[in-house]
Amino acid sequence: MASQPISTAFDYNVRCWKILALWLREVNHKYYYYYSLLFIFLFFVLYDGLLTLNLMYCPKTVQAFVPELLFYFTSVVVAFKIHMIISKSKRILEAFSYLDTDVFAGETPEHKQMNSTFVVDYKRYYLIYFCIGHISYIGFTFYPLINHLVFGEKLVLSVCNYYFLTEKERDDNIYLYWIFQSLGNYAHMTTSVNSDTFMPGLIFMGIGQFKALNYRLANIKSLSQEGNLDIRQERQLEEELVKSLRHYDAIRVYCKLIQEIFDMAMFVQFGVGAAINCVTFIACLQIPKNELFFLVLYGVMMTVQIFTPGYVGTQIAHESGLTTSAVYDCDWLERSASFKRNMILLVERANKNMILTARSMFPLSLTTFISIMKAAYSCFTLVRAVNNQETL
Repeated sequence: MASQPISTAFDYNVRCWKILALWLREVNHKYYYYYSLLFIFLFFVLYDGLLTLNLMYCPKTVQAFVPELLFYFTSVVVAFKIHMIISKSKRILEAFSYLDTDVFAGETPEHKQMNSTFVVDYKRYYLIYFCIGHISYIGFTFYPLINHLVFGEKLVLSVCNYYFLTEKERDDNIYLYWIFQSLGNYAHMTTSVNSDTFMPGLIFMGIGQFKALNYRLANIKSLSQEGNLDIRQERQLEEELVKSLRHYDAIRVYCKLIQEIFDMAMFVQFGVGAAINCVTFIACLQIPKNELFFLVLYGVMMTVQIFTPGYVGTQIAHESGLTTSAVYDCDWLERSASFKRNMILLVERANKNMILTARSMFPLSLTTFISIMKAAYSCFTLVRAVNNQETL
């Protein structure tokens, strides 16, 4: 049975983008166009606009302002993710086409098996992330509603309090506002889940290609124990090396393409993620203990959002760095001068690791992630020291 194209790994992402009206430029149907405009206006433009207005009217106390600020930061990140999906849809399809080329599909059973493994692993990762996102959303959104309907407690809005409204206006239309916020929050949550899996997923597929390339290079060996090959066998080994060289060039082009796709979105995600971690750590000193659970859970989710790209960014840099060693593992000592020239060319190109960056300002790596967490903790310790001095 023929193996599936690698791009099928992202079928879940594309399906959700269509439902969320974000695949606007790729669905050629006038009714979908109207649906997209209405959906985007209600649950992204209007929703974010009301969040901005709410933040302006929010009381400037830590207990009230910090949760509203965190939600607003999240909406800013989601806005850039939406911009990435809509504006970069052509590039995304180009990346899918690149993944489905014969060079990436592979000729050997080992290469095809690696592709299948990475596709299955990504789909599993997507489903786990998708389920966690929905479980968190259901618990966060419907817990106040259950308390209201079962125990008679006052219903509170699921995202923010809409401080620009009077208490009477908010209470008179509480169900309407609750439904609107819940639907908008679901659209934002689903967009984040799909983007937070898609961007590392593109890098993950690049890691798979580097693994397949390194395996192929290391196994360019002659079958003759004496090492004496005829012209036809020498030519076969050289052709295998040239194919590997083309594969390496294709991977480099693919990595540049995917970096162009998520460049701005990843920059904002890391930048806002750093700010959110700082605010979360500092707020832990001021927020009452009964409200810390939400704050800690939110901080963990935002930490995961910047950890995953940093991890796969480190992995692709590491795997690309192994290409030079893989070249030397092949049977090159007894090969022809032409073979060795091609080998030197590949080594020279592979000497520089594939390092993905965000806006060419910082690399997507665990080093960047650790630096962000250290900066957030430094802010936390500084504020705690100031508070301790004030209490003395």
